[in-house]
Amino acid sequence: MQTYFGWRANFYLLALYGLAMLLLELRYSGETIREPQPFHWRMIRSTYAQLWQARDYVMGVLILGLSYGMVLVFGMSMPFIIEHGFHLSPVATGYAALCSGVSILLGGMLAKRLIDKPFFAKLSTVVTLQLVIGLAMYLTAMLHFNSVFSIMLFVVLLHLLEGFTYNVYFTYCITRFPAFAATAGGVTSGGSYIVFSVIGYLLVSILDIYDQKTLALSYLFFVVAIMLALQPVKGLLKSIPKA
Repeated sequence: MQTYFGWRANFYLLALYGLAMLLLELRYSGETIREPQPFHWRMIRSTYAQLWQARDYVMGVLILGLSYGMVLVFGMSMPFIIEHGFHLSPVATGYAALCSGVSILLGGMLAKRLIDKPFFAKLSTVVTLQLVIGLAMYLTAMLHFNSVFSIMLFVVLLHLLEGFTYNVYFTYCITRFPAFAATAGGVTSGGSYIVFSVIGYLLVSILDIYDQKTLALSYLFFVVAIMLALQPVKGLLKSIPKA
C-alpha cells in the first residue's frame, strides 16, 4: 500500500480495521467476567503492592521489557536500513517484518514444546545462544559481510530465541499470582512496554542504528542486560504451573 498509495495509506487501513473491530466488538462481544468484583481502592492498592513486592515478578517485567526491546528496535531501524541504506522498496521492509514475526511465532511454539524443561536452565541457554549470534552478527559486519540477507539471517535466529524467552517468562509472570491473574497480566504487559520505552530511548540517544554493525550492537546491549538481570532471579523463582 505504501508503494502504490503512499505512506499515509497505512494509517487509513489501520483506521478502517479498528472501526471494523469496534463494530464487531459492539455487536458480538461483551463482558466475560462471571462474577464482577466491586471497586475497592484499598483492595486494588494491596493487589498492586503484592505484585511489586515480589522480586522475581519485578525482574520478570524487566527481562520482558529488555527482550521485547530487540523486536521494537528492529521495527524502528529496519525501514531506514533497508530503504535508505540498501535503496530497496517498502515491500522489502514488509517481507523483513514478516520474517521477524514468523520467527517470533516459532520461538513461542518451541517454548510451549519445551515447557517441561528446567526453567532457569533453558532461559540461560537461550540467552547464551543469543549472545553468540549477536557477536557473530557484529563480527561478520566488521568483515564487510553486510547485506539484507546477512542481516535477516541473524535477525531471524535472534527473534526466534526472543520469542522463546518472552513466551517462557510471560507465562511465568501471569501465573505467578493466580488469585489476580488479570491484574498481573495487565501489569506485566504494560510494565514491559514502559521498561522498553525508557531503555530504548536511552539506547537510541547514544547509538545511531543504520547498518548491520550498529544493529548488532543494539542486540548485544539487550542480550547482556538480560543476562545480568537473570543472575539474581535464579534463587527467587517459584514453581511455575504448566500452561
